Amino acid sequence: MPQVDPKDTPSALDQMLGKLSIEQVRFVVARCEVSTDKEAAARIGIAAVTPKRWKRDGVPIEEVLQLMVQDGVTTALHLRRRHLAKAMQVKVAGLNAKNERLRQSVASEIIEWSLGRANQPVSGPGGGPIEVSDARDKLMALVAAQDDAGEKSGDTGQDDGRGSGDAAS
Repeated sequence: MPQVDPKDTPSALDQMLGKLSIEQVRFVVARCEVSTDKEAAARIGIAAVTPKRWKRDGVPIEEVLQLMVQDGVTTALHLRRRHLAKAMQVKVAGLNAKNERLRQSVASEIIEWSLGRANQPVSGPGGGPIEVSDARDKLMALVAAQDDAGEKSGDTGQDDGRGSGDAAS
């Protein structure tokens, strides 16, 4: 089996996968999971002699297998690109489903892919923006007021050590 430079793996693998038919890509993916060409052929439902013919005809099955072992991510991305149209056909067919909930779900998903999720802003009093500095100032005033109230009541703010969180009076 010819050796391939690992630093060329992603581009070399992508180029080689692009030269294979979908059936050949399915075969090399299956071949990564089993011990023999015969098992891989059976797994995808082709004759055991087909991979032998491909190799005899110069299809770079062994080279692709070596590269796939070195870079599974490129293989997965290639498969995704090859099957994206088919996956979209399935998704779009969901728009014609009898179930109203399913149709709504599919429609929302397709819209969100194209336009992004609907903006759901959070607003402050009167619908205006939340001012972080205002919130901080209000919190600081509240803490100061509680400190003042504690000093006037004689509360030292010391923990009584009983685990209740109550300060000793």
